[in-house]
Amino acid sequence: MCTVSSSAIAQKMVFFVLFYVVYFNALLLTLVPQIYTSPVHLVYLLLFYGTAFIDGMVRPLPEKREVDTYTKTLIVFFGLQPFLFVLAFYENLSLITRFLPPYDSQLVSYAGISLYIIGAALSVGSRVQLGRQGSGRIEIREGHTLVTTGLYARVRHPMYSGGLVGIIAFGLVFRCVAVMLFAIALFFVVFQKRWKREEQLLEQEFGEQYREYMKRTRRLIPGVY
Repeated sequence: MCTVSSSAIAQKMVFFVLFYVVYFNALLLTLVPQIYTSPVHLVYLLLFYGTAFIDGMVRPLPEKREVDTYTKTLIVFFGLQPFLFVLAFYENLSLITRFLPPYDSQLVSYAGISLYIIGAALSVGSRVQLGRQGSGRIEIREGHTLVTTGLYARVRHPMYSGGLVGIIAFGLVFRCVAVMLFAIALFFVVFQKRWKREEQLLEQEFGEQYREYMKRTRRLIPGVY
């Protein structure tokens, strides 16, 4: 058991270092080094990396490893993230400062920081609540249970809700509009298929119990969607 646990931790650490510390930072340092001299952007980056690290550590590894077409889509989606940071920075620099100066305020960025913390807590908290069922792979494990309490009492996918909040927070921190709207659209394009597939599997597994749960909850936003 300890050997498996140590191996899983090692895999997660290697991924975090290679993707976030090396790849992410290399692109940002090359394309927008100014971010590293901005206190509010530094705070955001630390929170962003910290959330990614914690989420990776609490996320159980999937029982099966398969790289299908959708998994490749997710890899591309996450691989594009640093480029969204770059585009957001330059949108603010070239457009927002000129045409929407009231939005270009440090207060907006710090409001985004606060909102990001809420989104991160939603995402990580909902994964922790799922326990061993919260792997990144869509699967029904042996002994799988339907979680309908806590963060799952109001929405069926609080993890994705947290991600959506995080994107809005990102837009506020970087004080951008177009890139934020693009990121939101991309989020729905990429993840809508995923949460619908999750619902399909859970309905097959739990039947009427899950259908009743769907009737009293929304997908992402309480009372809205």
